[in-house]
Amino acid sequence: MRELRARISEAIGRPRCCSECARNYPPPNGRWEGGYCCGTDTWRVFTDDELQALAAAGTDTATMSSPRSDHAGCTFRGPTGCSIAPWDRPNICARYLCLTLVAELRERGDLKPIDAMCNALAKEFTRFLELRAARVNRDELQELERELASAAPGRRGTGTP
Repeated sequence: MRELRARISEAIGRPRCCSECARNYPPPNGRWEGGYCCGTDTWRVFTDDELQALAAAGTDTATMSSPRSDHAGCTFRGPTGCSIAPWDRPNICARYLCLTLVAELRERGDLKPIDAMCNALAKEFTRFLELRAARVNRDELQELERELASAAPGRRGTGTP
């Protein structure tokens, strides 16, 4: 996922629409140039699942710092854009393509390969969530087995209630 986030960011580059779309909105969205989507609340994109995926990919919070400026939506959004390296951003930030961006990418002739990478990232993130859920379920079942075994060590496997 880390590599895909970096590749998507590189392929998208600095689209014209992402430097203009928030201008007509009130703060926090319109405070800085940049995308309207970057004016969201930090907690909406840094979900527990996203944080777990970032940690699993090696993201270190020491490299994530907020810009020293007025708050403008996401904690990491400042006057020059996102302060987090593309590979350390949440998956949703890397793969979100609004309709205006889709139109610009289509006009540039880049939509198809970028959309394919975004879909691949979504698929990898879904797979991560499935594996994480299975691990949590397995861990909970093991804990339950330990509790049952310690509660009635002589009855285990006898079929006796």
